[in-house]
Amino acid sequence: MEIGVHLFDLDADLVRYLVVAFAQLGTAGIGPGRGRCRLVAVDQDAVRLFEHGTMAAPQLPSALEVGLDGCPEWSGRLEVEFVTPAEIKADGGVVARPEFRVLMARVRDRVASLMTIYQGTKPAMDFDGFLREAAEVRLTDSGLESTRAMRRSTRTGQSHALGGVVGRLVYEGPVGRYLPWLAAAAWTGVGRQTVWGKGQIAVQRL
Repeated sequence: MEIGVHLFDLDADLVRYLVVAFAQLGTAGIGPGRGRCRLVAVDQDAVRLFEHGTMAAPQLPSALEVGLDGCPEWSGRLEVEFVTPAEIKADGGVVARPEFRVLMARVRDRVASLMTIYQGTKPAMDFDGFLREAAEVRLTDSGLESTRAMRRSTRTGQSHALGGVVGRLVYEGPVGRYLPWLAAAAWTGVGRQTVWGKGQIAVQRL
């Protein structure tokens, strides 16, 4: 099994803390049965320093940059797959089959929030116009299934629902403007509880 972490803060010290945390899982364990895991590799220098008890921050890999300027003139068909359970909310409730406008509202909010927190700036855009144009894209096919799962904290004893929908949605229309945003959302996740791994998407043109 592989655990992936998407790091939005580019402070190199955070890598040090992540390495220490994952290394400690080998003794503390993780999950309900406290399964053991082993830190295999991060960066050879980082692992060597950790083994000698003098952890220093390893050099970060080059940051991935995603430009948000799309091609408004491009129209076509687009498949969005919910790889992990997703909960997309609108008007105070969870939407079973999100229309494109609803999906892009949540993508916009997620990406814009992360930019504000970690870059100190919001994207330069017409937030309302962004959604008006998204309303022109139609949901033409869907193959979603509901899943149920629970997460229980051994520290607090509280339980949290981790369910949602998985599967594919097909949209058709002027989607060109939104492709970069969806590409960004493939890294950020979309919807509720993304920090727990929910809302991972994959996108492809049809």
